[in-house]
Amino acid sequence: MPAAVPFVVSALASAAGATAVQAAVVALAASVAVGMYESDRAAEKARQAWNDAQQDRKLTINSAVAARRVVVGRTAAPTVRAYADTVGTNKRLFDQALVFSDDPIDAVEGIYLNDYYLPATNIVDGLPTTGKYLQKPVPVSKVYRATLGTSTSTITLPDAPIDKTTTLVTAGSGDSYSTVAVSSVSGNDVLLAAAVSGPVAVEYQTYDTENPLRVQWVLGDQTAATTWAGVSTPNQGASDVRNGVAYIRTLMGWDENIYQSGPPTVTPVVRGARMVYDPRKNRCPTADLSGFSVGGAVPSSMTINAPSGMAFSIAGCGDDRKVGLPYIDVRCNGTASASGQLRIVFQTATNAPTAAAGQTWTGRAYVKRTASPGAGPTGLQLRMCSYDSANSRSNETLGAAITWAQASTMSTLEVTDAALLSGAVRAGLMLDCTVSSGTTYDFTVRVYLPQAFVGNPGDSTDCYGYTANPALLAAWWRLRPRSKAGMGTPWSLIDWSTVVTAASICDETISVRKRDGSAGYESIRRYACNAVLYLDKDPASNLSIILRAMAGVFPFTAGKYRLFAGAHRTPEITITDADVAPGRPISIAPSTSGVDVVPNTITARISDSFQQFTETSAKAVQNATYLAADGGEESVEIDLPSTTDERQANYLMGCELEIRRPTMVAELTVCGLGADRALMDAVQLDRKSTRLNSSHGYIS
Repeated sequence: MPAAVPFVVSALASAAGATAVQAAVVALAASVAVGMYESDRAAEKARQAWNDAQQDRKLTINSAVAARRVVVGRTAAPTVRAYADTVGTNKRLFDQALVFSDDPIDAVEGIYLNDYYLPATNIVDGLPTTGKYLQKPVPVSKVYRATLGTSTSTITLPDAPIDKTTTLVTAGSGDSYSTVAVSSVSGNDVLLAAAVSGPVAVEYQTYDTENPLRVQWVLGDQTAATTWAGVSTPNQGASDVRNGVAYIRTLMGWDENIYQSGPPTVTPVVRGARMVYDPRKNRCPTADLSGFSVGGAVPSSMTINAPSGMAFSIAGCGDDRKVGLPYIDVRCNGTASASGQLRIVFQTATNAPTAAAGQTWTGRAYVKRTASPGAGPTGLQLRMCSYDSANSRSNETLGAAITWAQASTMSTLEVTDAALLSGAVRAGLMLDCTVSSGTTYDFTVRVYLPQAFVGNPGDSTDCYGYTANPALLAAWWRLRPRSKAGMGTPWSLIDWSTVVTAASICDETISVRKRDGSAGYESIRRYACNAVLYLDKDPASNLSIILRAMAGVFPFTAGKYRLFAGAHRTPEITITDADVAPGRPISIAPSTSGVDVVPNTITARISDSFQQFTETSAKAVQNATYLAADGGEESVEIDLPSTTDERQANYLMGCELEIRRPTMVAELTVCGLGADRALMDAVQLDRKSTRLNSSHGYIS
């Protein structure tokens, strides 16, 4: 049945007399294909979110109630003062705890104290090692009193006096005393011009060590409260753990030369969310656990083996939206006739990922007990193995086991094989649930997202880790449960192949001028997202902030959420004369993408990491050809709330300029080709009989 396919094409512009838009650049501006729907709808929300997020980027909020926030990428994070008190001798120390993320983060790179930057590398054991906050000696006055039993010309003090000019010695008591001349000082000894005995008093100055600043931070995975050695903090005790919250704590000692204007604003520079999934790194072919059905057979890509005398069944499968992961529930029941394992093999000999001898491989899965009307297994653990060219399994390595009781909450299982044996060509992963002979069991174990990757946990090859990649962060935010202010999108509704493509586009490098003023160029990633997301905003607004860092869209089409980054894409289909339904009309109309001003110049606001993350205006992007055609400058300002590098901002500004230029929208009716098309599919139009030949666009 013929289907009407509307799409945006660039080559039509010159045919209709509108301003020409180069095909490659229009393709780069992918969001034009959805008629600016998401961009326009989110523009005002994004601007407001920008205002909220950026105007206090280096501000400490004093409030009993403040919006929770999550840091993504690398940026300066505004803080909320959760605690403050004056402590220590004579209340000379100001103690405070400043919360900056309600999710665990990857690292703190340093802190700003007003405009002074203190790198984390210059903080050792909580003390600055360089700069104005360096630990320093301070002269203090002291008095030493003693009664000398024998006559002596040397008095040993508990501290070393600074010099003899600041040392006064008197002998005697009451009204009967005399001053004794000091000849010299040496170490802790005061040498007198004459010997004395009986009561003496020594007034002297010595150096005491003062710490103008002590600092520590926790990343959100802490299990104990922070403390200061040697300092009592009665209003901050062992119960103040703040688990799951990242915060920085400072202890400032009064120094009139440093704090003459009061305590400075403390702003940490952090690398944010650290548990972001990268599907490109997961080598497990069955990671999404698809193909299962309740009571159905196991897909051929996996195998499940029950212990002798027992049976298994698939009791559940799908997406657990509370944690944002795919899962299967495997029930195992019966009386074990021999000790063994319920074994779930994620990577069989025929579909296990390619590996090589000597490589380090890590496997990971998340497990949780569900229904358990009978006894549960004695232990659960992962097993990593290798397969040779004959599909023989060997070199099996077991990970740490957990008990059935420990699996009452979602638990992480890991196993690492430090070096696959000679002859290994593939790596396999399986889960063992151990049972004992003669025992009757009836248990169900839930298994989430099996992972296999080259390297050790925490390496750059790990499936989970820190990233500033906007595509990965967009998928992470879609999966994030609604209970955590995320989108709560089921795993199976995301087209992960588009996430992989978009993530790779974001990681592509572009050559740009150096920001430090030196000559030459350097390579940076095309797109990066560095922002603070406020959780009192609706989830779609925060998703828009992430997407703006990649000129991207994440629409729902063809039954999935498909992610697209701003980049040229090769046409997926070509429409020729033979594909067009005969006798059906073709409509062609200009489009200005729904904007009031068609610009030839774009300006933008960013939080510039090279200028202490303060709000600045990026260098304007202007197209001289458009300027001449328009007869004067037409400027539009945009907000880039998640971009902190002017050079990446200029790239995004160029995309925005092309998005807002006039294009043409054509609608034509095709035959079979239109039945299997989705929003954002790239189209090549080759109609020899019309001027639409070699036009390139996107289905909208």
